[in-house]
Amino acid sequence: MESTAQTIRPFDNIGIAFSGGGFRAASFALGTLSYLHHLELDQRISFSSSASGGTITNLLYTAYQHEGRSFDEFYQKLQKELSGSGLLEKALDNLNNTALWPDGDKGKQRNLINAFAMAYDELLFEHRDLGVYWPAKASGYEVCFNTTEFYRGLSFRFQTSGKKDNFQVIGNKYLKFDTGKLETLRKIKLGDVLASSSCFPIGFEPIVYPRDFAHATLSSEELSAAMQYENYKEEIHHLSDPGAALRSFGLMDGGITDNQGLKSVMLADQKRQKHAQPDPFDLIIVTDVASYFMESYEVPVTREKPAALMNTTNLRVSGLQKLIKGINVAEYALLLISVTLLVLYAVFNLTWTLALGCSLGTLFLVVFGIRQVAFVHGAFNLISRFNPLALLNSVFDTSAILPQRIIQKVLNFLTNARFNVLAQMLEARATSVVSMVSDVNLKQVRRLIFEMFYDAGCWENRRVPNFIYELSSYNATTRANRLNSKGRLGWTATDEDKALLLEGLEKISPVAEEARVMGTTLWFSEKEQQAGKLKTLIATGQLTICVNLLEYIISVERKKVTFDAGGKKRLQELKEQIIKDLGAFKADPYFLYDKLAARPVAGSE
Repeated sequence: MESTAQTIRPFDNIGIAFSGGGFRAASFALGTLSYLHHLELDQRISFSSSASGGTITNLLYTAYQHEGRSFDEFYQKLQKELSGSGLLEKALDNLNNTALWPDGDKGKQRNLINAFAMAYDELLFEHRDLGVYWPAKASGYEVCFNTTEFYRGLSFRFQTSGKKDNFQVIGNKYLKFDTGKLETLRKIKLGDVLASSSCFPIGFEPIVYPRDFAHATLSSEELSAAMQYENYKEEIHHLSDPGAALRSFGLMDGGITDNQGLKSVMLADQKRQKHAQPDPFDLIIVTDVASYFMESYEVPVTREKPAALMNTTNLRVSGLQKLIKGINVAEYALLLISVTLLVLYAVFNLTWTLALGCSLGTLFLVVFGIRQVAFVHGAFNLISRFNPLALLNSVFDTSAILPQRIIQKVLNFLTNARFNVLAQMLEARATSVVSMVSDVNLKQVRRLIFEMFYDAGCWENRRVPNFIYELSSYNATTRANRLNSKGRLGWTATDEDKALLLEGLEKISPVAEEARVMGTTLWFSEKEQQAGKLKTLIATGQLTICVNLLEYIISVERKKVTFDAGGKKRLQELKEQIIKDLGAFKADPYFLYDKLAARPVAGSE
């Protein structure tokens, strides 16, 4: 979208996007917000969007904002919940607690993502739901929590300003909430919204609407009746309509389609430009823990140790057969009865079958153990006579897929190839899929959205990138080249600018580098906690946004941008404060973190 140049009202109306990246993203976002609060700019934010781990911070911050609670309360609460592995432990406790999972098709499915949703609901959000955003704040604060729907493969946005706007869509064009039934939306738990925004592929399964969003006061039927979908014939139905082709759909990580949550801010600004209300953003801040850095893929090696890896399936079977003697029909019968009884216990929980099955099994081992546990020989006899191709053909017609001679060659390879070769093939497939999902796909989507954001003239002089790697030692040369180049920035940095932005970072760079290389998880291990990883991430968010805001102010000064009345004076006052803070960060990267830590805990007085 292109538009004519506009007069800048510096920092009057801010839109902010928080990227995905687990606790790393949540902690960096917390640091960013705490510095904006330090500058009293957090009250200028009117729109916040997030994906995945960034949604942890976005949800709790905006919920507290709408309840009128203090920033300190939010900061202390989130820092406490991000410390260690409490949420992970609670999720695993939930997963193991049979009483939490009803039988049948009512209530949440018993899986890991729903176990985390319950943990978020209890520990992080204390059972809050989306109703916290109604009625709307007087300031018109709008929230957006991004996930990805598996119906059309598009972003699905839990987005609201707490009032019915004529351009607001909750969901997307093809799958959305009926605006006449927003009372249902308000009952959805924040824990379930977070789970849908952060259930990244491989680590989690999809969270399913409506079933997994139902709870004691919100039924699946009510959720179905509130959700509309458009089919490929461009017909609109509710999930609850008789004969509806779509009854449910999966939601997964918002980072699949937009890991920065940036596209939602861009769309919101475009709609504001078009409708002239609410006001378009004067500044868009992109808080991001991803980067363009990617480690080159390394093909797994074929291991030669231990020696067992050098065997094949055929060699292993024939070798064991030589060591084991045959068993007779009576022995097979005894073993079969014992196993059957144990299976009956596992399925029907019949105590007598467990006792009898164990007794017969013990008798079998005692009586026939001296014959080298002969039942193993029987099993391998079956394997040696097993014809995989015949079994496949008995299930379906393999010739419909490939000629049988080709299938036989595949089976020959699988039974004759050494275990180390098969292991390498499986490992290569698994690691390449992980690399594709976590690096190639996310970085490509990131690149495309950033190109849209930076190529469009309508956001010129209205954007501040806040990347976790910006001040890291790994990025130092690239950053220096950028600031020293002429024409690359669209403005020329003076020697004074370079001294402020490039010099005296000896203490800052190692902290930012440590934050850059941290992994993406939903917990901090005890070792990481003891090493102060959370503290490092929060401090990196604080000092990075400090430097990036300063660079932004310098850039609009050097470009001689037109400000509104009084704008230049306000900008100069803010610049002086930021320069003072940057000096403090250069002396001690943790100065603001320690200052916040020294404040009394809410409710302790």
